[in-house]
Formats: sequence, structure tokens, C-alpha cells
Amino acid sequence: MLDPVELEVFKNLYHSIAEEMGAALRRTSFSPNIKERRDYSCAVFDSAGQVIAMGDHMPVHLGSMPMSVAAAVGQCVLDPGDVVMLNDPFRGGTHLPDITLVMPVFVWGGRRRPSLFAARTSSLTRTPDFYVASRAHHADVGGTYPGSMGPCREIFQEGLRIPPVKIMRGGKMVADVLAILLNNVRTPEEREGDLGAQLAACQTGSQRLKEICNRYGIARAKQAAAALLVYSEEMMRAFLRTIPPGRYQAEDFLDDDGVNDKPVRIAVTINVKAPSAMGKAARRAASQRKTSASQVTIDFTGSDPQVQGAINAVEAITYSACFYVFRCLLRDDVPATSGLMRPIRVIAPSGTVVNAKAPAAVGAVATMDLTDLRAIPWVFAWSQTRMNLPGWYGLGSGLAAIADADGAEVLRRGYGEWPLFGVLLDNAAMSLAKTDKLIGARYLALGGREDLTELVLQEYDLTRRLVLTVTGHDRLLADRHVLSRAVALRDPYVDALSYLQLRALAALRGDTGDDERERLERLLLLTVNGVAAGLQNTG
Repeated sequence: MLDPVELEVFKNLYHSIAEEMGAALRRTSFSPNIKERRDYSCAVFDSAGQVIAMGDHMPVHLGSMPMSVAAAVGQCVLDPGDVVMLNDPFRGGTHLPDITLVMPVFVWGGRRRPSLFAARTSSLTRTPDFYVASRAHHADVGGTYPGSMGPCREIFQEGLRIPPVKIMRGGKMVADVLAILLNNVRTPEEREGDLGAQLAACQTGSQRLKEICNRYGIARAKQAAAALLVYSEEMMRAFLRTIPPGRYQAEDFLDDDGVNDKPVRIAVTINVKAPSAMGKAARRAASQRKTSASQVTIDFTGSDPQVQGAINAVEAITYSACFYVFRCLLRDDVPATSGLMRPIRVIAPSGTVVNAKAPAAVGAVATMDLTDLRAIPWVFAWSQTRMNLPGWYGLGSGLAAIADADGAEVLRRGYGEWPLFGVLLDNAAMSLAKTDKLIGARYLALGGREDLTELVLQEYDLTRRLVLTVTGHDRLLADRHVLSRAVALRDPYVDALSYLQLRALAALRGDTGDDERERLERLLLLTVNGVAAGLQNTG
């Protein structure tokens, strides 16, 4: 076991690699899905495919990505310069638009490592020392509906399903595989650009890992990776010992699956065992043998069978949700590695809505008419009204409370030194920049609540002022020139659609015949799509 100081150093080294991979992916990507909406994730894995570091990216990606890495490693023999591509939800994916690239990292390039005993052996080292992976949401991967998300009833309608295949071999692009993908999507140039960005992210991670191994030695780097897994497990076990042993049950229901009106049940039972009497050293030895006993069992037995609509979850998503919940119960400085889940066992019965089997639809979207949009009323409504409330409301009051308590300098220093706080304020600035007070006030007026209108607009002014004060900028998005220009170019078109939507809403509230109502509802749906496409993301 490394000493605590060295363990902390390596923890931050590996985490910084995942973060730098994410920055490379975001900056070199083509689509707003990745560049602006930041629907991507990157992670670093040891030679056994266990995650040792995750970027601060999408939780649903990060918890499920180890299954994709395992599928890639199990399916393909990986040599230096190879990269595996896959998006199959039934092999560790989430839904088809999320494409994962897995790259092996050979510190010595697959050649025989320098050794005192090199003369005694001529065998080549073909087991990767590490793996790096990037996952990103692509705007289209084919299928019935643009965007590859819609009211599908089987996965074949949702898009191109990619098993683990090599997109690069020996450092060269596999043209045939790329051609199959690009010939089955609606935006091939953008897809090729985003795949290139993912490859750049993986190359960045590979290079940084090699630099660490060259500086500290590969044995020391691997020892640190193994120690991080054990440390994460110990921290999780320490937390679980604070939970009273027992059996905890809950259930909830989705309104329907978008095809039938029947509610969809999700049931879970959590069994917490009494702490084991096994000593710390014995637990560590068992952990290294991967035989450590489960302390908590999360059992989804009793959940409904998989449904026709596209709301089914695959096993990777269910596992990822459990991973994220328990990760959030720990301190922020605990490394998010595969070790966290060693004391936790997840049971998701096959063929149920929490572990659907092929060819179930898993796109998680079942919107077919206006009434179905209530599945996401909060974000949907506030983005369509151009207020983007979930992205900033309340932040101004919180910042003001800290600033009033002589914390203004702490806020400014935190923005520059604490990445999570910096991202929070940057995302809020993006949401504020895409907010239109004039149009938003017109929507709010439809509700006849002047007090609510005044409350929202006052909070907007307060939040905008304090975000600019803390960031030190004179205008929103001052340091994000590409995004600022994109918003300025799109706003006039989005504004026109918003005014059309306002007129259609007002007309629908009056007396209209069936034909006129149908025409107005069609217009509303068109403006909904147009505004959503124009805003791209709302924070």
C-alpha cells in the first residue's frame, strides 16, 4: 500500500488525465451536443479493465463504461495503435447515439520491456498496461427518426447498432468500418469530425499515461492504480458500516411507456448486511483476489417486464445509476474507481424494464404528441419559454448570501481555483446568455401571475450581476467566443419561432374548430422542435 501522500498524488494525476481527455474532446468536436451540451465522458482503466479515474462528466456514461471496455477487450485482440468502437446498449452502452471508443495503452509500444532478464526471453508484451476510453452522444446514428431518438418499438428502428469493432488498426483508420457508419447516418461530416475528436481524446490520455510511467516507472504507476481501487473500496465499506443493517424497500411508477396507458413499475429492495469481522488486511487480500464479499445488495426483482416503448433501461444503465447514487454518498475527494462497487451487488432480472433484452427499444424517448411532453415539464417548459430557469434560478440568491457575509473574495478565488465551481458558473452564464427576458415575460404573462413574473425577472438580474462579478467578465460568455457568436447568430431565428409559438398558444386558448386546432397543434410542435434545435442546450 502506498503512503497517503503518494496515493493522493497519483489519484490527482490519473484524474487530471481523464479531465484533459474531456477538454480535448470538447474543444476539437464538431457538434453542439459535445462542444456546448457537453454530453461526453472520458475515463482511465487499468490493465484488467477496471476504472481508476473518471472525469467530472456524465454520470450515466461513467458508471456503465467499464462494461463497454470489458466487451471491447473480450471481443477484440488489441495491439498497439488499435481502437475499438461500439455503441451496443446490450454490451455496456446506454443508447445508440452514445458511441464509445476504447484504446489500449502499451507503455513500451508492445515491444519487449527493458529488463535485466531480457536475454532470457524473446516474448513480446501484448497485454495492454492501461486502457483509455471516450464516450460521446452523436447527433444522429441513423434509424427511423432524425437524432436517432423517437417513439420506436425495437432497437432496429433506433439506429445503427455497432458491436465491438476496430475503427483503427495499427494506427491507421479502418476505412471500411468508417464507411459503413457514415453511410448510415444523416450528418456524416459531423459524425466523422466527432469521432476524430474522440480519437484525439484517447490519444491524449495514452500520451499522458506514458509520460507518468516514464517519470515514475510503470511498476509504481500500476501499484498506485491498484492501491486506488483498494482505497475506494475501503472508503465505501467504511460508509456502509454507518448504515443500520436491514432490508429497505421502495417502488415507483412511470406514467406509461408511450405505447400503452399502463403504469410501469420499478421496484427495489436494498439488503444491508452487518459489518464483517474480517480485518482490514484480510479484506485487502480478498479484494486483490476479487473475492471480497458484498456488504449491500440492490435487488430490482419485482420490476415490470420490458415494455414496447423506448423507456427500457439496459443493465449498464441500472448499474450506473446505483454506482452514482452510492458515489454521491461519499466525500468528494474519494476517487471514483471500480473499487467503490466491490462491496455492492446489483441484481437486475433479465427481461425487465431495468435490464431489457434485445431487441427492446432503449432510446428513452417516447414523445408522440403534446401531452407526452409532460414527462420532462420543468426543463422543457422553462427552455421553451426562453427563461432557462433550471440553469440559473436560485444561484444569484446563493451567491449574494455568501458575498454579503464577506465572502466575495472567496467566490472569486473559488472560480479560478476550484474546477467544479468554475464549471457551475460557466454553465450558468451559458444559460443566462440564452435567456430572453422580453420573450420570457410574455410567456409568464399568459399565466396571469404578475408576482411570479416579477420574482423570476428580479432573480435573473441578480444572478446575471453576480455571475459577472465573480467571473470578472463585463458580459456573458466573454471568454467563450465561439459559443457567444453561435448564440448571436441563432437568436434572431429562435426569437421568430418563439413569437410564433406565443401566437399559437394564445389562439389555442380561444374558441377554435377541430381543423384549426389540429393546425395550431402542428404549428406548436414545429416551433417546439425549432426552439430546441436553436437553443441546442439550456444548462
